[in-house]
Amino acid sequence: NPKTKILDTHRLTGPNFKDRLRNYRIILGSKKLTHILDQDPPAMPARPTAEQRASLEKWTDDDNKARYYMLGAMSDDLQRQHENILTTRQMLAHLQELFDEQSRAAKYQVCQRLFKAKMRDGQSVQDHCLTMIKDLEELEKLDIILDKDFQIDVILQSLSDAYGQFIMNFHMHKMQCTLAELMNMLVMAELSMKGSKGSVLTVERTSSKRKSFGKKKKSAKK
Repeated sequence: NPKTKILDTHRLTGPNFKDRLRNYRIILGSKKLTHILDQDPPAMPARPTAEQRASLEKWTDDDNKARYYMLGAMSDDLQRQHENILTTRQMLAHLQELFDEQSRAAKYQVCQRLFKAKMRDGQSVQDHCLTMIKDLEELEKLDIILDKDFQIDVILQSLSDAYGQFIMNFHMHKMQCTLAELMNMLVMAELSMKGSKGSVLTVERTSSKRKSFGKKKKSAKK
C-alpha cells in the first residue's frame, strides 16, 4: 500500500516528531480514522442501548487500528515504550510530552547557529552557503517558515567584508533569486575576486574599479 509505505520509510525517531505526525494524519485521513485523534470516545450511560454499545465498539475498533498504525510508524525503541498504552490519544499525548521540549530546543539551536553565523577566513563561499541553506531547511522542518527575502538577507549579512561590493550591487539592482541562485552568483564573485586580485563581480557586470584598471594599462602603453 503506497500510503502505509510512507510510514515504513519515514519512521518516527523523536526529533522528526512533527513531520511524522503530519504523515500519520495523512494515513489516518485516507482510512477515515482522524476522528480518533480529535474526538473522545462515545459516552456510555449506565444502561446503554444496543446502538450505543455498537457505537462504542466501532470507536474502539477504529482506535485499535489507529494505534497499530502509530506503533508501526515508530522506531523499535519507541514501540517498546508505547506498546502497552491503551489508546491512540494517550499515546499521542505521551509522544508530545516527550518531544515538544526537544523540538523547542532544536529550534533554538538552529536559530542560534544561523544568526551568529559568519563566514570564516579561507572558507569557500559555496561551503558557507550550503551550511546556511541546510540550517534554513532545518528550520522549515521544525515549522519555522522564514520569508524568502529574509532568508537571503540572513546569508548576505553572514558573508565576509570582501563581499561588501557584491551586497551593495545586489540590493541596488533589487535582485530576486532562489537560495541556490544566490549561492551560484556568490561562487562567481569568489572566482572573480581570486582571478582579479580583489575586484568583486557585481550582479550584472564587473566593477568600475576593474574597468578603470584596464584604462590605466592602455594609457601606459601610449
